[in-house]
Amino acid sequence: MRPVPGLLPLPSRLHGVYSGGGSSPERSEIRRRLTANRLPGAQSGLGLDTGSACLFMVRVPTRLCVPGMAATVTLEPAGSCCWDEPVRIAVRGLAPGQRVTLRSSLRDEKGALFRAHARYCADANGQLDLARAPALGGSFVGLEPMGLFWALEPEKPLWRFVKRDVQTPFAVELEVFDGHEPEAERLLGRAVHERDFLPPGVRREPVRAGRVRATLFLPPGPGPFPGIIDIFGMGGGLLEYRASLLAGHGFATLALAYYDFEDLPKKFDAIHLDYFEEALCYMLQHTQVLLMSFIISLEIPLERASLCGL
Repeated sequence: MRPVPGLLPLPSRLHGVYSGGGSSPERSEIRRRLTANRLPGAQSGLGLDTGSACLFMVRVPTRLCVPGMAATVTLEPAGSCCWDEPVRIAVRGLAPGQRVTLRSSLRDEKGALFRAHARYCADANGQLDLARAPALGGSFVGLEPMGLFWALEPEKPLWRFVKRDVQTPFAVELEVFDGHEPEAERLLGRAVHERDFLPPGVRREPVRAGRVRATLFLPPGPGPFPGIIDIFGMGGGLLEYRASLLAGHGFATLALAYYDFEDLPKKFDAIHLDYFEEALCYMLQHTQVLLMSFIISLEIPLERASLCGL
């Protein structure tokens, strides 16, 4: 008997009971019960065939016939790359025009969950390329190849996205689900991509010079390099992730702490302008620094920015 698409044969343990010709009380009873309980296929989705040479069959959706995950998620660059480097996301192995939901998630260093999702439709070849396919809804809409990264939102309200240790990556999980949310439940494919904050070849040097408490990031190569002092706003401590990424683009970058770090003042209002001047002198005297610029977060009062002539 030729296979029929969408039909599953009766398990083999029943094959000998109800296949082939001939008659017996057992076969006659089975045939009688199957015929008596036959349901209209158009209404129930259940198709029965009680011919003497056929097997009992059940019609099911074709997509359920493939066990496990049926789609492949590909990422370029594969495996890992820097946080500020674009990633090309594609999905293969889908049905033509299939509706799917893509979800991204990561946990920060404190275990807080960040998530994003978007709804898409595969093309006529059963493929999905986020560089060409617009999102139909979700965390963002339209052509956004990196939307699943920049649209990540915290599960906890108002939780800030911060990277404390630039020497370890964030692992972003990407999942593909059949259908559009909220109906999307069946997982089709999964991939994990590591997002690094310390570019290859970048040197990280802790700085404890006089009162200056900072970390200097130097690009690969002999230098000298254009210099930047990176000063974050309210919150205190020492945040390095912006400085480390800038070093990957050729800048000698000093991530400068100015309160609530080690022996620095604990409160923001105890900062003196000569502290920033001391950090500037440190960079101007460094043999790897050619020119100087500043990145100053807007939360810092303008009088502190006057050091830079802004």
